[in-house]
Amino acid sequence: MLNVVRAGAPHRSVEVECARVGHRWWYLVVGTGEGVVPVDEVEKAPEVLLGILDRDSK
Repeated sequence: MLNVVRAGAPHRSVEVECARVGHRWWYLVVGTGEGVVPVDEVEKAPEVLLGILDRDSK
């Protein structure tokens, strides 16, 4: 499990885990199972995670 925290806003965080979904490994939001990105597309994760952090802080 990984706890992702927005810089400068430690109260805004999301926990992420890895799980196999179908034939691929994915980063998923703990608790909701929301897909972040497939593990082999990790370069896209920061942008998606920022979107999740910003959305969930509203």
